[in-house]
Amino acid sequence: MSNYERLFNEGDYQGLIDVTRDMHDIGDKYWYAKANYHIGNIELATEVVDQFFHDKDKYNEEWNAKFINMKGLIYLKKGDTSKAKELFRDSLIIYGSIDDKAGIASQLNNLAAIHEMEGQLDKALEYDLKSLELRRDIGIKPDIASSLNNIGNIYANKGALNNALEYYMESLVIAEKLNNNRNLAYLLNNIGSLYSEKGEFNLALEYFQRSFKIKCNIGNSTDVATTLISIGDIYKSKQQYDISLDYLYRAKERLEINSSDKLVLAKCIVSIIEVQAIHDDTEKIDLTIAELNNINIKNSANLELYKQYSQAIRLKSSKRHTTKLKSVGIFENIISTNDFDFYILIRSLKHMIELLLLEYQLDEEKEVFNEIQKYIAQLQEIAEREQIVSENVSVFIIQSKLALIVNNFDKAYQFLVQAEEFIEIHQLKHYYYRIEDEKENLKQYICDLKKQLDDSSVLSLIDKTKIYDYLNEVGRISFQ
Repeated sequence: MSNYERLFNEGDYQGLIDVTRDMHDIGDKYWYAKANYHIGNIELATEVVDQFFHDKDKYNEEWNAKFINMKGLIYLKKGDTSKAKELFRDSLIIYGSIDDKAGIASQLNNLAAIHEMEGQLDKALEYDLKSLELRRDIGIKPDIASSLNNIGNIYANKGALNNALEYYMESLVIAEKLNNNRNLAYLLNNIGSLYSEKGEFNLALEYFQRSFKIKCNIGNSTDVATTLISIGDIYKSKQQYDISLDYLYRAKERLEINSSDKLVLAKCIVSIIEVQAIHDDTEKIDLTIAELNNINIKNSANLELYKQYSQAIRLKSSKRHTTKLKSVGIFENIISTNDFDFYILIRSLKHMIELLLLEYQLDEEKEVFNEIQKYIAQLQEIAEREQIVSENVSVFIIQSKLALIVNNFDKAYQFLVQAEEFIEIHQLKHYYYRIEDEKENLKQYICDLKKQLDDSSVLSLIDKTKIYDYLNEVGRISFQ
């Protein structure tokens, strides 16, 4: 292993930049660009890569493949997955022509990452398993650990949490033996995310804190900030919003002072806006959105998406129903045009359904009801196709709310029971609290209807008796 590779594997990107800054040869240029890419200096990395392509005929196939790969990574960072995919495939063809197994494995890994971003998890898994097989044959331990981690990520996204943990732990053993701080920190962060998904928040925080300490020692502000964001997300899931905001603001401050990765900063700001919306703090949301709008990244589809999404969140947070419903058009546009950010797509679908449920309660129009069912079906199709267990649970909860609105109490309760069964199978502990809350809401709704019947002088005594008996029966079955 060269000194450059050692510095890169240890996550010492600044050290790697320092020793390659003079760019005496093509190797220096490559590692200098790669290190700058990883600390978020995308424009500088782009400049070095573009310089290479002016003189690419001077260099052999291996260097061409490496720089094509770098260019693909830059496009991927900017949100242009189509161009990135094209470049990764070009690089894969060159590596195949020179029988470079390590290069082939790296491009399979990159293509898997794109498929994962696009929500094609089975395809991503296929590519990552091929990459792992090649890397096991070659025997380079850091690469094996990286592939194991990637496969763990895909299983986690598919909701197969036990499978994910198995791959993470195998990767962790290798990373700890190698003292590979960069991979170790990423792994600990992923394991923390997995335990968070399972609702085991104390374990999650333990792994995140370990990751945080290693990343602080490495000194990469972007990586430190991503872990702070992850910790903030845990507290958001626990509905401890003040603590969540504290971690998110710390991440934002680090990114503003010490990182040039504007896209990660933008994502952090979006997370802050989401929590501020829960706090119903529209004044702060407006200030935060203004900060987001001041970020500029040339030709970044991701950044424009974040800005649209945040504006929709702002409108939806309004106390006025008419203002809330103005966000419908923005969410609709995101859903119809966004094919590269899976998280924003799912969040937008859920916001859209929530808004349409509100609209239906106001108007009870059949057209709105049909739209709700359409978006629920779309969310369910994504959840089932990609086997995202947590989103399947969300679908059950949304279906229960819709059944409740149309007074189909039995159906509302059945959906909650299905959600509980899903939770039990997949051990998603933190969802138990949500289901219990929904059950209480359903119980309270039935009680309120009984009270309205008692106070009503409009219905006939016979009608009242029938409806009251029905509500009593639903309550007895559902909540005994």
